[in-house]
Amino acid sequence: MAKKKSAAATDGSQVYRERKKWQLRCALTAEELETHSRELTSSLLDIEKLKAEQKVIVGDIKDKIKMHMGTVAKLTSIVHDRAELREVEVETVIDYEANNVTVRRLDTDEVIEDRSLAEAEKQMQMQLESDDDNNEEAEVVDGTTPNPETEEDSVGGAEDGEHGSDLVPDSEKDCEACEGFGNNHDGSECEACGGPGKQTEEE
Repeated sequence: MAKKKSAAATDGSQVYRERKKWQLRCALTAEELETHSRELTSSLLDIEKLKAEQKVIVGDIKDKIKMHMGTVAKLTSIVHDRAELREVEVETVIDYEANNVTVRRLDTDEVIEDRSLAEAEKQMQMQLESDDDNNEEAEVVDGTTPNPETEEDSVGGAEDGEHGSDLVPDSEKDCEACEGFGNNHDGSECEACGGPGKQTEEE
């Protein structure tokens, strides 16, 4: 702010005056106090929100750093060994008589494992032998294996023989002695023709 010079004093002395602003303590009014209180509360809430966001951001950055550190460790090992682990098809051969297990990789035909049978594999062999013995005993007891088609035909024939008369239509049961009657063969035995029926005179 530009300085302003005052006019000379009436007594002949030179007096200079200037105006500027200083930061001085001033009492607040009730309205001003309320306004500043609201601003204070709002600022405190903003600080807490920013701290929470900071924790999330820092945690995310830490996770990314850990991920990259894992990648670096993995690649360091691969470069050092000049090899890496990959899925390769292998063949396992178990020789129970020789008590030996051989594992061979099929891409290079290299034998990567040659060992004796483990205890669990020996138990598996005993279980297989037990199952084979049980199957052989079952075949000896059964003798012959029934033919499903033959059994079905025999059942069908028995059913036809038992209910064959029920399948014969009434027209084939007629006889001369039954003429003039209703040819109703749903009752007791017919005295005229001997058929399974009771003649009722037509109305």
